[in-house]
Amino acid sequence: MLLLGASPARAQMADVWDETFEGIRHLRRSGFDEAGVFQSYHVAIVDLGDPSVSLRTLLDHDEWRGAKETVSGMADRAGAAVAVNGDYWSWGDADPPQGTTAGEGTCYRAHPERSAFAASRDLGRAEIGRFGTWPIPDGPPDDCPEWFWNAVGAGPQFLFDGEARWDASANANDGNMVDINGDTWFGAEAWGWGDGADPNTALGLSADGATLILATCDGRDAGGAGGCRMAHEMVDLMVELGAADALKLDSGGSTTFYYDGAVQNVPSGGVERAVVDALAVFSERVPCDARLGGEPLTIDDASPCFEPSGDAWWTAAVGEGGSCRWTWAWDGAQQDSSGRWSFEVEAAGRYRLEAYLPDVGLSSARAPYALISAGGEERVVVDQDSARGRWLEIGTFVLGAGSARVELYDHTGEPYLGATDPASRKVVFDAVRLTPLDSERGDAGADGGGADAGDGAGGDAGGGDPDSGARPGVDAGAGAAVGGDEGCGCLAAGPRRIRGHLVWLLLVLAARGRSAGR
Repeated sequence: MLLLGASPARAQMADVWDETFEGIRHLRRSGFDEAGVFQSYHVAIVDLGDPSVSLRTLLDHDEWRGAKETVSGMADRAGAAVAVNGDYWSWGDADPPQGTTAGEGTCYRAHPERSAFAASRDLGRAEIGRFGTWPIPDGPPDDCPEWFWNAVGAGPQFLFDGEARWDASANANDGNMVDINGDTWFGAEAWGWGDGADPNTALGLSADGATLILATCDGRDAGGAGGCRMAHEMVDLMVELGAADALKLDSGGSTTFYYDGAVQNVPSGGVERAVVDALAVFSERVPCDARLGGEPLTIDDASPCFEPSGDAWWTAAVGEGGSCRWTWAWDGAQQDSSGRWSFEVEAAGRYRLEAYLPDVGLSSARAPYALISAGGEERVVVDQDSARGRWLEIGTFVLGAGSARVELYDHTGEPYLGATDPASRKVVFDAVRLTPLDSERGDAGADGGGADAGDGAGGDAGGGDPDSGARPGVDAGAGAAVGGDEGCGCLAAGPRRIRGHLVWLLLVLAARGRSAGR
């Protein structure tokens, strides 16, 4: 489900909501603030009372140690729906999380002077506070609170019962430390943490403890974003979304928002930073209910009907619904990442397939799509780069009734030259649109299969290999008529769609043939 809107107070800000997972609402907010600075937020609003939802503190390779791992690495391995970076850490190689940490009932550490978030196993109890003290143990300590199941530290807490507090005082124990709202914080940065426009990660909790809010904002010109101030924009966001209490998590280059298989924000360092821990949310995907009937059907990459696979994903704040996903094209023998748009076909017939291709830079000239239905499978190679910022017609297909899907793969045959090389190409995943061709649906497939557009096209392109240089019946350079022998013929469209007299002649001859057979 996608919901678009902008409040009068944020005339230049746009909100995009999706509900891909049960009990989780994802908000993508972007636009320009009153000062003309670009803002970019990602938020997960989690219903802790939803039976599908669970939480877990993720550690570097599932171990309590000082090494570090990316949030996406931890989240991919665990199968999380949402994850954000957690606690602070030192630049050394042997420093574990610095604050209170617990994972699946194992309590590793409690910090008496740092705020943390903790939740019970059944999520019936969730709190932000300070939870006692014990040293880093070899195993679970005896004085771990009985209700603790997962906890992640950081701080300071900046929202108390809906009221923002910014009290700071010198810590007598260490001249380099500052006490903020009761949390011991690093003095070198503490004085500016509330007012600095930086990348930030925060965690909020509703007054009844039933709603968890995980939020990030990008900054330091990451993706063009100017950052947000904890004491201002982040407070306003938390209060707006229903938080009564909130605390700061590690931020800056560590700020990472992972959702539905991909890092959604733009880390300020240009690449995702490895961190010591993360807080992850798990849930079931909302059932896909996309049905292709007599009206055009559009499926966005933010829909529950889109599923990414693989671990090399990035997002951009352009496209249908305000965002899109992309991955690097490469010349491997097997796919590394792919995307699938699923739907139900109500009636067999002929349908036009299009894809929206937002401009995210140099895109693949040989993107391999597959359209699979009860009628068979067709593969088509198209030039995404030729259609930046617009819809590209992929082809006309005859689909059988029942479950169907569109798939797109990253092994295009184009070499990956590195993230900083402008010649590396991207494979773009955004919205696809299927339009029924009503005047032909009743006749298509009536004789058991073949689409007229595939007549005479020869070949069984459905067996083509997406990483091969040339496929039977498919010309990636100019488009080709593609036909299969399983009733799923198509007219493929490359960078130059075939619209000449030959196509019209085939259609006219086919129409006459049908009339003669009646």
